[in-house]
Amino acid sequence: MANIDVMTKRAVLHSAALATLGSDPAWDKALKAYLRADTLQQADAECGALYAATDKFRRFGWSLESKYGPNWSNVPQAKAEHKPAYDEMQAAENKWAEVYCKPHWRASRELALTPAPTIAAAVFKANMIEHEDLPNDHEFPADCMEILHADFARLET
Repeated sequence: MANIDVMTKRAVLHSAALATLGSDPAWDKALKAYLRADTLQQADAECGALYAATDKFRRFGWSLESKYGPNWSNVPQAKAEHKPAYDEMQAAENKWAEVYCKPHWRASRELALTPAPTIAAAVFKANMIEHEDLPNDHEFPADCMEILHADFARLET
């Protein structure tokens, strides 16, 4: 479950995003795709298939601790019992990455590359770029500062 700081940060980011809707069709389309992808990615981790897999894996770990003690990971039989559960959890995380993370990352990149139609959109975009850590995304094809400078220069007049 996300902590209150993460939840607050998402709420603030999404509120700022929603405040920019309605000023440009291209921006609106990219923003809606981003909000959808971001929300679904987080929702699956909090109440969807990834949550269910994580919960099952956590409970299995507790059962191993109950059966073998707090140092169960040093017990060969417990490690053998743990391996299939670990593999199942890894498969769930891989599926989550394919179904939710990759579309989210793609939507983040596309939104960052979409010209901001208003100052509010440009400010939101700067926050989104930071939140998504796009400067460290090796698949992002542009310089984040150049994008922001271009948005603000275009909106100056």
